[in-house]
Amino acid sequence: MSVVDAPTISEQPVELGTFVIVRLDPVSSVRALEDEQATHEAAALAPRKYLVLVDTTGELSYTRAAGGLQLNLSFLVAGRNPPPSPHSWAAIPIHPTPAMHDSDREPITASHALALERCYIYTLNPVTALVSRIYRHHSHGPRLSDDEHDMVRYCMITDGNRAVDEQLALKASVDVIPALDDEDDGGLDAEPPDAVQADIETFFPRMHAEHRPEMQLHVELWVDVTALDDVAEPLELAQEIEKLNEIERDWARRYVAAQLSNPQTADWIEDAGGVDPVPEDVITDGWFDDDALVRPEDAIEHRIERQVHDEDNYVMKDDAATSTSTRQSSVYSITSSPASRVRRSKGAHPQEGSGVFSILWLISRLSGVLGRVSIRLGRFIWSSLRLILGMRPI
Repeated sequence: MSVVDAPTISEQPVELGTFVIVRLDPVSSVRALEDEQATHEAAALAPRKYLVLVDTTGELSYTRAAGGLQLNLSFLVAGRNPPPSPHSWAAIPIHPTPAMHDSDREPITASHALALERCYIYTLNPVTALVSRIYRHHSHGPRLSDDEHDMVRYCMITDGNRAVDEQLALKASVDVIPALDDEDDGGLDAEPPDAVQADIETFFPRMHAEHRPEMQLHVELWVDVTALDDVAEPLELAQEIEKLNEIERDWARRYVAAQLSNPQTADWIEDAGGVDPVPEDVITDGWFDDDALVRPEDAIEHRIERQVHDEDNYVMKDDAATSTSTRQSSVYSITSSPASRVRRSKGAHPQEGSGVFSILWLISRLSGVLGRVSIRLGRFIWSSLRLILGMRPI
């Protein structure tokens, strides 16, 4: 028996629709967190083996360790008994297991029999995981035919729809919402988890989905399925996955706490909360009127002319030296644009910190002007093309 570590998709050992044995790899699952405590907690787990059906391939991701696309598979877990209530009907028996009474679902037959008297494929809650290690063997487990595998997928869809319908019906049957104490953190006014996560991502950009580390399930895979005495039931696999989820949640709490205790984070929060708004005397009449319109006087030559001859209308006396050097080094200044509606009157000194908001506002207004210039230019080009091609002008 050979072993393949960090296999790629080209090293997939069996065809889809084949039974294999898997076991969670907790340490590999939390490795991306790069947290010593999470690694220690994951190593303390004692995962068991499970009989599963290889259903399909999962999302592909490149791994530098393997030098290619890491093998990612989606499994349907199998058990000796039907699922517990209320979804005891969400399973497919494998011959020679008798038909199910809850759904009148007849058993399907694999290429050869499993070493189990009874076996049910659970159609709800498939498990998708990266394969960290493969234990190869010369003999493979039973495989479903393409037609039988298609039937399994059809049952997954119908059972999933039935489970959703039953859940909605159960919610609709609840007419009375129990009263909650005002001090109860789980009350109706509590923020939903999505809102809390959005706040975290706002304050800590590193926690954004594209950048933050997260747990990714990894499994070890055995091709040989002749020894099934020690395989566990699907419910135990769900419990093991929940333990890994709890390890990740504990790590997330530590991560946020570390960010909050970071002096740079504290300084950023203090600066963000201490900036004064733009004073009213900085905003002139007509700030919001027609700033987005593109006019003939917005042409660059007119702006240069206004900057040279009307500089005193835009610059305070105490900034004259600075504005002169700016004019000599660049023919364009943001203060000469009509998009800039800040009246820098003589003797007027904005409050400390307001310059940040003034600059951001000027940039946003200038972006609106440039955006409309590009739109009108595009319309002009399109009209010219239509005239050249003999089409009706816009």
